[in-house]
Amino acid sequence: MRLIILSLFLSSSLFAEAINFTVQQKQWMKEHPVITYVGDPNWLPYEGYNNKGQYVGLVPDIIDIVSAQTPLKFKHIKTSTWKESIDFVESAKVMIISQSKYSNRDLNLSFSSTYFENPLVYVMQEGEKYVPSLYTIAKKRIGLVHNNTTHF
Repeated sequence: MRLIILSLFLSSSLFAEAINFTVQQKQWMKEHPVITYVGDPNWLPYEGYNNKGQYVGLVPDIIDIVSAQTPLKFKHIKTSTWKESIDFVESAKVMIISQSKYSNRDLNLSFSSTYFENPLVYVMQEGEKYVPSLYTIAKKRIGLVHNNTTHF
C-alpha cells in the first residue's frame, strides 16, 4: 500500500488526548510497525537538514507528535533532492512522502487529506504593489526553485 503524507485518521486527532483507532487501523499498525518516509531535503522551515546533517523542521516535529500519541513509529530516509524523494516513493523504497497539496498530483499515488496548512506567499521587490493573485503578474518574470514541492 503506497500512501502519501499521513492518513486522515491521524490528522484529525493530531493533538487529541486519546485516539480511538478502528480494528482495521490497529491491524494495519500491527502489520506495519515502522513507517518509512521521505520528504523534500531543501524545504525549510517545513523540512530539511541543518548544518549538522540532522533532519529538522515542521514536518519532523509533527511526525514526532504523531509518534508520541500513537503506536506508529517513523523512520526518515535521507535523500539529496526532491526528485530522489519522488523516485523513492514511486519505487516503493519508502511508504510515504510529505509534500504540498499542490505538487505531483500527476503521480500514481494515494493522497491523504491535508494535515497542515500554511499559505504560499509572493515576495516582490520593494516598491511593488500588493499581488492578490498570480494572474495580476502574469506578464512578469517569476523565479521558482527548480524541483521544489511548490514548483507546480
